[in-house]
Amino acid sequence: MFDLKQIIEINPPEVVGEQTQRKEVFFSRCGYCKGKGWFYNGGYSQKFKKNLSNPNYEACPYCKATGKVKAVVSVEWLPHGEVIEVEEDNELI
Repeated sequence: MFDLKQIIEINPPEVVGEQTQRKEVFFSRCGYCKGKGWFYNGGYSQKFKKNLSNPNYEACPYCKATGKVKAVVSVEWLPHGEVIEVEEDNELI
């Protein structure tokens, strides 16, 4: 077994209006259903091909039957410290 790790480098935005950054960074097999996307709820005959229209099969509630999940990271940039009010002509109030 192995762990896949990714490093995200976070830098402040160059454009002032760009306050929130969002990135999809990691795709992995769903740990809840082990990547199958479904569960078999009936007896012992789990060897048959999956068919979600069969009432014995239930879609995974976490990956929504895709078998994969992804991490979405959002970073919100806020002022740090005492905020000074500035008029439109950049003079201090």
